[in-house]
Amino acid sequence: MKYLIPDAEQIKKIERKSLVTEIVVGFPKQQKLYGTEPIIQANGRILDLKNIIQFVEESRASLPELKRDQHIILLKVDKNVDMGIVIDLQQELRKANARKIVYATLKDDKE
Repeated sequence: MKYLIPDAEQIKKIERKSLVTEIVVGFPKQQKLYGTEPIIQANGRILDLKNIIQFVEESRASLPELKRDQHIILLKVDKNVDMGIVIDLQQELRKANARKIVYATLKDDKE
């Protein structure tokens, strides 16, 4: 999958990487196989929106019980992806009770 991360002015580094589950939304490199529409990928597998809740629950269950409420979803979204799929993904994450969602960005060096 290929994706370009948007720039940001304020960035905060995530300290506890073991609590992070990364979800990438971007355009497939193999368009003959996956088409030209944006796809969702996590842990090396392609996910449909209908599989997001199960994926988040599995990711959360893999954490120690006392850390599960600190689970962080890191979204890496290509800056050229239409917001429709991002909003749909956010809705599914809400249904999965994913309370901490952060977005990966690049620092804006224009200062």
